[in-house]
Amino acid sequence: MDASSNTFAQLVQAFCDWCERGIDPITEAEAERWLARLHVNALELPDVEPTDDLGPPDAPEESAAVARARIAPLWGSYYRVVFDPNPAEVEAAVVGDFGDDLQDVYLDLRRGLVLLNRGEVENAIWHWKFSHQSHWGRHATGALYALHVYLRHHRTGSR
Repeated sequence: MDASSNTFAQLVQAFCDWCERGIDPITEAEAERWLARLHVNALELPDVEPTDDLGPPDAPEESAAVARARIAPLWGSYYRVVFDPNPAEVEAAVVGDFGDDLQDVYLDLRRGLVLLNRGEVENAIWHWKFSHQSHWGRHATGALYALHVYLRHHRTGSR
């Protein structure tokens, strides 16, 4: 495993531990920091090919249930988002949810961690990179922007 993959794997393990076993409640500020670190490090993952086409396994249900319960206080924290920011597109804004975003990021990363723990290193890296480009990266960056605005407005009372 190259250095960027190793760094990302350690970060994913720490993030999943935070979601599953953290002592303190999950807060918007902590979520913002995690999403930023994960996104930046995912951009450094190498291009690899999966060794099979079986797809990622499910996250362990017990771990996912604990993470869901810990993330639950952020569910219902809504914000506006568009899926394609291209100004040539005519698209109405939809509603995003910090809790949903954090849960989706967690599940995609946890699935890759299952692969890594099975010794399927290439499949884990491929899954993390592909799912970042196709799914959890959108959740992370949408929530990151909304959290940034929300936290600065909440702390300072300005927009």
